[in-house]
Amino acid sequence: MSAFSQIAAVIFACSFLLAGWTIVSMFAAYRHKMAAALLFEPIPQDRPIITIRRRA
Repeated sequence: MSAFSQIAAVIFACSFLLAGWTIVSMFAAYRHKMAAALLFEPIPQDRPIITIRRRA
């Protein structure tokens, strides 16, 4: 292997390690917010009552 391919392989491996570390650190930093978003139940809204009026 030439020096160029070795340097390219090291840069390639480092980029994957950096991406993996970023994903892991984001999960660690925001796990409580992700759990809250997954467990969120929206407040039920009452359906509007439709009244029909007849003219006399």
